[in-house]
Amino acid sequence: MEFLNVIFNNPWIWLILGVIVMGLELIVPGVYLFWVGGGLITTGVSVVAFADLPGVPLAVQIIIFVVALFGWVLAGIYLQNRARQAAPSALNAGLSQYAGRHVQVVQVFADAHQASQPGCLGRIRLEDTTYGVISRHPLKEGQFVVILAYQDGKFLVEPTSN
Repeated sequence: MEFLNVIFNNPWIWLILGVIVMGLELIVPGVYLFWVGGGLITTGVSVVAFADLPGVPLAVQIIIFVVALFGWVLAGIYLQNRARQAAPSALNAGLSQYAGRHVQVVQVFADAHQASQPGCLGRIRLEDTTYGVISRHPLKEGQFVVILAYQDGKFLVEPTSN
């Protein structure tokens, strides 16, 4: 047992283990190893802070590690929950999630007046797909438009003010 006290009385062991475990997070992602590494580094810093004492016993170091690990895990859970609440979810929002996005017209068809619909028909490129659009205003190829809504299988668009 004296051998372990000699090894772990050196703060570099805790600090190096912390960096290695945090580095493993890059290889085996899961976020939990980051918090374990934080606990290890905190323990190493604590051993440095108490270096004036005749030596911090291994049992005290383990208690410091457990408390630090618990604190890091709670901080991680808090941060992850806060990030989840701040990020809006577009899950099941369908194509209506694109309302407000500025896109470019890639193709314009004949005026829709001839097709008994008001406005102009065309196609826009949105991400990697083209979609049909209806506009109350004339459209030109290459023109930027803003998506207002998705209805009846087409995007309703309006030319941007640029």
